[in-house]
Amino acid sequence: MLFDKTSGLRIYFIHMRTVLLFQSSFCQSNRDKFDGVYRYAKGQDWHVQAIQYGYAASTRRPNAHAKETIDIPALLDLWHPDGCIVEGGEEFMTPQPDDFGRIPVVFLDRRPDTLTGKTRCVYSDGVSI
Repeated sequence: MLFDKTSGLRIYFIHMRTVLLFQSSFCQSNRDKFDGVYRYAKGQDWHVQAIQYGYAASTRRPNAHAKETIDIPALLDLWHPDGCIVEGGEEFMTPQPDDFGRIPVVFLDRRPDTLTGKTRCVYSDGVSI
């Protein structure tokens, strides 16, 4: 459920699960990378809400305060997601597992040795390939 502060309307997503997708950029290469996520989500009746952090798509310049510029608790409260996907390999800029509380989260392109506990990640090991 969403609440539109402007109109005061409550918006309900019936029978639709929400997944927040935290992307470092909306550039073409990232759109291509996440195409499979969107295709899978469509087949599962998931709503994927993309949230950009980390890089400005137009300048591709890093934002040293990227983690501080997104209010993860507020986003979780707004969207009530069933899960989150976090893209990004730079640990200092990427949201951390503890930022999500009990919400299931999968990290993409993040070295497994930088994560703790039972955190899930998908990592392409270019050296092994």
